[in-house]
Amino acid sequence: MLVAGWLVCLLPAVSKGTVWGWTPPTTLGLFIAAAVAAVWVATARRTASPLIEIPMLLHRGTVGATVASFLLRFALFAAITTVSAPAG
Repeated sequence: MLVAGWLVCLLPAVSKGTVWGWTPPTTLGLFIAAAVAAVWVATARRTASPLIEIPMLLHRGTVGATVASFLLRFALFAAITTVSAPAG
């Protein structure tokens, strides 16, 4: 979840930075949000009682459930896209 949020902030800023420009508020805001997420994760790893326990996210069951959820959602998206595509 944290990595997804970080990537959602970082990837559009990097990929669209040349189109949007590097100094508009949108691009800078996405870079700042990505930096805040990275600092938050680094701080959570060192805190005695973090809000979200980062090692728990690496637990075998959590990773398995996340991968299964991703695959299921990807399959559902592919099915909906395929079925709703116009014929011809």
